[in-house]
Amino acid sequence: MSDLRKDPTRGRWVLVRPGTKRPAASVCPFCPGNESHTPHEIFAYRKEGFAPNGPGWSVRVIPEADPYFRIEQELVREGLGLYDRISPRGATELIVESPSHDDTAATWARRSGSRCCGCTGSVSGTSSRTRASGTSW
Repeated sequence: MSDLRKDPTRGRWVLVRPGTKRPAASVCPFCPGNESHTPHEIFAYRKEGFAPNGPGWSVRVIPEADPYFRIEQELVREGLGLYDRISPRGATELIVESPSHDDTAATWARRSGSRCCGCTGSVSGTSSRTRASGTSW
């Protein structure tokens, strides 16, 4: 379970989370055609005629499979020894910014980059970001 703790030396909130092991993936779940390996999409820019949760997207937003923050969690704030602690309430979402696995911010088409920035506001105020080639997977 994750905790948000206030660092008494800096006055900043820090996410404290036990390490988790992800199963070894034989395919990249963020690549087009592998949408069944991720939770259902929240939002996507896609070509006309393509169904949700399938290929044909240029930017895709999905919930994190193992979220840091949870909307369903009760908001609890307490003093815990040296730290103030608060439950991590909110949403953790991934923005897959390109259908091309090897794309980077330097190689995006301008159109895709501007769409991604636009969908951040459309989805929620607190989103995690990853590229199709994200190292977090």
